[in-house]
Amino acid sequence: MPLLPARLRPPRATRLVRFAIASALFAAFPGASPAQVPLPGTQPGDVVNWPLQPASFCRTCHGEYSLQHIEPYNTWAGSMMANAARDPLFWAAVDIANQDSPGIGEWCIRCHSPKAWIEGRSEAPDGSAFLGAIDQPGGDFDGVDCQFCHRLYEGPTGTPFTQNAQFWVDDAAGPTPPPHRGPFAESKAPHPWLYSEYHESSTLCAVCHNVKNPRVNLLDENGADTGLLFPEQSTYDEWEQSAFGRGSVQCQACHMPLASGYACTDFFTPRDLGTHVFTGANAWMTSVLGGLYGASLGREEEYARSEVLALDALQNQSANLVLQSPSRMNSGEDVSIRVRVVNLTGHKLPTGYPEGRRIWIHLVVSDAYRQTLFETGRYDYGNAELVDDPALRVYEAKHGVHGDGPGFHLALSNRVFKDTRIPPAGFIPTIETQPVGIAFEAFGDGTLANYDDAEFVVSIPRGTPSPVTVSASVYYQTGPKEYFEFLRDENVSGPDPHDPDPLAPNRGAKMYALWDANDRCPPILMKSATRRIAIDGPPLVSRLVPDDPITPVVTGVGPNPFRESTWIEFALPKTAPEARIQVVDLSGRRLRTIRGTSAELGRTRAIWDGRDESGVVAASGAYFFRVDVSGFAPQVRRVILLR
Repeated sequence: MPLLPARLRPPRATRLVRFAIASALFAAFPGASPAQVPLPGTQPGDVVNWPLQPASFCRTCHGEYSLQHIEPYNTWAGSMMANAARDPLFWAAVDIANQDSPGIGEWCIRCHSPKAWIEGRSEAPDGSAFLGAIDQPGGDFDGVDCQFCHRLYEGPTGTPFTQNAQFWVDDAAGPTPPPHRGPFAESKAPHPWLYSEYHESSTLCAVCHNVKNPRVNLLDENGADTGLLFPEQSTYDEWEQSAFGRGSVQCQACHMPLASGYACTDFFTPRDLGTHVFTGANAWMTSVLGGLYGASLGREEEYARSEVLALDALQNQSANLVLQSPSRMNSGEDVSIRVRVVNLTGHKLPTGYPEGRRIWIHLVVSDAYRQTLFETGRYDYGNAELVDDPALRVYEAKHGVHGDGPGFHLALSNRVFKDTRIPPAGFIPTIETQPVGIAFEAFGDGTLANYDDAEFVVSIPRGTPSPVTVSASVYYQTGPKEYFEFLRDENVSGPDPHDPDPLAPNRGAKMYALWDANDRCPPILMKSATRRIAIDGPPLVSRLVPDDPITPVVTGVGPNPFRESTWIEFALPKTAPEARIQVVDLSGRRLRTIRGTSAELGRTRAIWDGRDESGVVAASGAYFFRVDVSGFAPQVRRVILLR
């Protein structure tokens, strides 16, 4: 991994002096008030000997020392972990949760800003007591930061909790700071260090990725109390109940992909380093955050990296689509079409907060002149709405209150009304994670299939021009229009307490405005497939009419890997403006903007010669083609350059 020149890196002596000064400035703070939602683990005011230092403290040795910027600080800085307390959707939801269940926002803050919670600044459960400014680094808004994670341990019994931010933070007594824990057995760090198997385990992630309402129990479909806390989010349980959990494929394998490099400026021989990108599905919010805070925080490249990696995960690593139909049929008959959506992840697809995330199938059957014969799953971009129809297949969870039906009041929800999300491979559900409203194929060992087969029967009128084209796509969306309207309409908590303007809009209104200003959270195309069916009877049309896709669609990339040049080919809706095609490196830096030229069947092809904007030959490694079209979610494809 190329390093920055030595003159640009702080000398080792300087780093040691900085560490010594910072350590000498550690000071105890007054004991905090008890938690409003009492749960076991470290409590507010417990960490008094060695208060948690901000991420900027760690940046000196763990950031900005390589040309690729894959070091821990840089990869963390654009992640949703680093921005968990800046997320405007989080704060809009917290306001309504506090309205519904007073004080419960303190429980939410445990995960989104653990330092603020530990130091007692969540007593105001709307975050109004947070230190620092939301558009500046170093305060409580830096979310889940370095020292918090690396001072976690299994607890006094050696058995860590696996839900609800019931964590244990080491706070050593005496003159020596508590050890920083991590996956390496040796370290040259100027602070105590301890190898931690816990930090290589999914149980560390479970702390905040299993969320069960401590004030509300789960009711069954008849309204009977199960005696279990209501499972608002169950990502860890989904993993544990899958073949991934039983096979010890840890969360870190996907969400902290390895790269060859160095953990800090005190270099060993390069080794496999878990990059702190924490890649998830929230590409849209990462883009929103970049627009809000990228410049003021100096993290524009970091946000860009996180967005493109999230798009890469969604579009290239999370799902497969298999489209099945006959190759020939008789005119005037019905045709059976099967769309199989396969979950490649280690948890449900989608997972995470259920109030917004959803995936659906868009299927279009058309004749040789592109006249639509059948369509389901159409998204109306003008109104930002998924059009309902009898055949619509959506993979989502819907929570709500028994007797009232589904809704978005997460602090009050006590029943799962729907859970059609696709299980991971080898899934054996419990009452808390079982599918609701759908039946997945079950195998003899009790596991459920990690795919869903959606069956469609379409009538093909007699005399339809041949061939018939069947196009299937799978889309993901971070949040539907009705959720953002809910956040706007239900928030009666007054002005945003983080805004210096006392007449500022409330956080629900702000989130709605951000949704409206950022393409209304457009669907992200994950996968697509096309088949053609010849009809016996009508003559075949010799020249097909060009496709008119509903969203930009990448139709090909190649060669990949490549040495001299490669290309990306895509199709655009007729009404779409011109596409912007960029080559982006793994740090999120734009390397080159390239122009496309017309190709056959209404497609556009853009060629990259492996050079940057100034004509310098790019180094071997991974790069991304990124296709941006105003009003639509970006499309990304990864290519490998070999020199």
